[in-house]
Amino acid sequence: MKKYLPIITTLLLIVPSVAFASWWNPISWNWSALFNSPNSLQVQTQVQTVSTTTLPNSLSSTSTSVIATTSINIVATSTPPASQPVKKVVQKVSPAVDNSALIQAQVQEQVDAALKAKADQDALVAKQKADAQAVIDAQNATNLAAQQAQAAKDAANIATQQAADKVAQDAANLAAQQAAQRLAAQQQATQAVAQAKQDRLNAVNQQIATLNAKYAQDIANVNSMGGQKSYVNAVIQNINNKYTADYDALMAQFQQIQYSN
Repeated sequence: MKKYLPIITTLLLIVPSVAFASWWNPISWNWSALFNSPNSLQVQTQVQTVSTTTLPNSLSSTSTSVIATTSINIVATSTPPASQPVKKVVQKVSPAVDNSALIQAQVQEQVDAALKAKADQDALVAKQKADAQAVIDAQNATNLAAQQAQAAKDAANIATQQAADKVAQDAANLAAQQAAQRLAAQQQATQAVAQAKQDRLNAVNQQIATLNAKYAQDIANVNSMGGQKSYVNAVIQNINNKYTADYDALMAQFQQIQYSN
């Protein structure tokens, strides 16, 4: 649009100047001079009006010249006879037409239209940018909210998992502690049983030791008595039989205790 505006402005300035020029307008021609005396004197004056219009920044400054030509015909006639009065014919001067104000108004109107179009275009572009930015901001806000919601959900899942793991760990620790307590109780019971068994074996061993000591004392007493050897041997045999039966009974009791559960 900017590159065509100077051309349009130039045409708007030139066309009226040509259309309203006196040499182009037949109405402004001096038709009486064609039929009057050749002594007529035609004087043409040119009035040049220069109008300078400063356009806005979007247009360059242009100078427009409008030329109006005014024709003044002064007809000189020969001296008439004394009996006839002298006639002086004066052509009415046609006023020059000044189109500079109209041209300036048209140019200003076009400039205003161009500026308004540019302003509308800039406003449209600004609105489109603002709408696009608003869409981007809304999308970013939606994405941020989704990310925050996902983070909160992940945190809740982690907390739930940690709580479940703690409960499971506590249950496992409790089960292990209870198992250890049961094992300790079993070990204590086993040790108690074993200790009771050992105590019973020790008691039988003590009885066997006491029986052996008594047997040795009895044999010594018999040997110290003297007498016939056959009598002594018979007594010793009786003592052996008696102690052997008691010893066998104690050994049987010992083995029963030792191999019992």
